[in-house]
Amino acid sequence: MKPENLSEDLRRFAAGALVRIYETHDFENVRSHLAAQDPGFLTVTPDDFGRESLAGRLALCCLVWETCCFENHFDKDNTLRIFLKCAMDSFRSSKFLSLAETFGDYLHGRPSETDLSPAVKIAGHLFRRLKLEPVQKKGGESGRLNPAFALLVEVFEGIRASFENEFQNFSDSRKFPEPRQKPSS
Repeated sequence: MKPENLSEDLRRFAAGALVRIYETHDFENVRSHLAAQDPGFLTVTPDDFGRESLAGRLALCCLVWETCCFENHFDKDNTLRIFLKCAMDSFRSSKFLSLAETFGDYLHGRPSETDLSPAVKIAGHLFRRLKLEPVQKKGGESGRLNPAFALLVEVFEGIRASFENEFQNFSDSRKFPEPRQKPSS
């Protein structure tokens, strides 16, 4: 592993990942697919869904960042907080105050759900914030998983997997090839 400039390289990687997250404008497309599964999404304005979805994506990537740092042994010198710091720095403008508050709620909202995958945790929190039900119940019957919730988990799992792959590619680019052993004479 090339130890020099690790923190700076991670900052550049985090800044680039953050730009890609902000440049993703598929919120209305995702919202329309979710509304096809659960009409409750029709009551959510596109702006509200966009803010909730973006905050959820940012929080998801913060959680995944920490895992990726541990798995790649980048867990020294405050590397675990680099993505979080970049995200927080992006909220400096007053027009991002609402997004910053929403992001904080996603990141710290449900600490008791640590046993859930990050994608399920974030999707569940989005449903609760929008006052929608992840589990649908009819009468006295036990509930069944809301198809829109399952779809949203898939969306967040895709974001998680993509972010992990980008991080792994970054990590792999910092590794030296294994040294060759001299043949025994």
